[in-house]
Amino acid sequence: MQLIHTQLNLLEPGAHNAPVNRIDSLTAIELKERGVYRFQEDLTEKATLDYLLDFRGSDTLLVILHGATDRSSYQMPRFEWLGTVSKNSDFNSVYFSDPVLSVDEKIQLAWYTGWKELDCHKIIADRIHLLKEKTRAKHIIIAGSSGGGFASLMISAHLEDSVCVPMNPQTAISAYYVNGTGLGPQRFYAERVMPHLVPEGLKEENTPNWAEPMAERLSAVERYSNYPGNKILYVQNVNDFHFEDHYLPFARSAINGGIGENFKTVYYSGPHAHVVPTKEIFAEHLIKAANWSKSS
Repeated sequence: MQLIHTQLNLLEPGAHNAPVNRIDSLTAIELKERGVYRFQEDLTEKATLDYLLDFRGSDTLLVILHGATDRSSYQMPRFEWLGTVSKNSDFNSVYFSDPVLSVDEKIQLAWYTGWKELDCHKIIADRIHLLKEKTRAKHIIIAGSSGGGFASLMISAHLEDSVCVPMNPQTAISAYYVNGTGLGPQRFYAERVMPHLVPEGLKEENTPNWAEPMAERLSAVERYSNYPGNKILYVQNVNDFHFEDHYLPFARSAINGGIGENFKTVYYSGPHAHVVPTKEIFAEHLIKAANWSKSS
């Protein structure tokens, strides 16, 4: 298949001017030239999987996942952190947009789970495996903050040779409360994406148990109770309510699950709020994760 590509310096903000390669499968593609390649695959009649690859001929593939998306400010698909990563590393990098957001314009956060019948964590992990082969990379680093951090944990669990870099992530969807109190995103997600779990709507009295039937896909705490084989460099702002609500339960589960020395935590003192890490923090820990992978 003949692929079309462009160069990084020609991209507009958001990279929506990158030419689109509509493909049925990555298996048939061949990357002959360095540059930026945008791909789109059909997942369902309505949903597409969109991703942007910056191919530089490196031995490392960075995988970047976005967090909650203000639909009034951002156009889908979204390739978050492209500018930061491209300016601060020479690695190959690929940016996946959450397929659920391509279907429902009212959803801001869906954690890349897909739907009941479609496990997008597994689908994206399969694509990453293929991209590692196509780019001839030896190392995989999977990163994201907040909701993207949750997705990085869940996708990395399918790839034993990967290093995951979650930054201030949720670690269980049903434990996510806005500012530590409001149901907000999890209610909207449960009722629109997984309505079979909350047939009468999501109410205070049925949280946090509503996600239990799909805990293997909706809770990293549950997923890592049996160590899946990857490495984790967990970056956490100690002043964020996610420290107590998400980091501590996950750390206990992962340690009890046998992760051992393959789990490292970096603490930093940031704002007393749940906010994205600075560009410097994000870039710095991608480099640290790559060095850890190469030293193994």
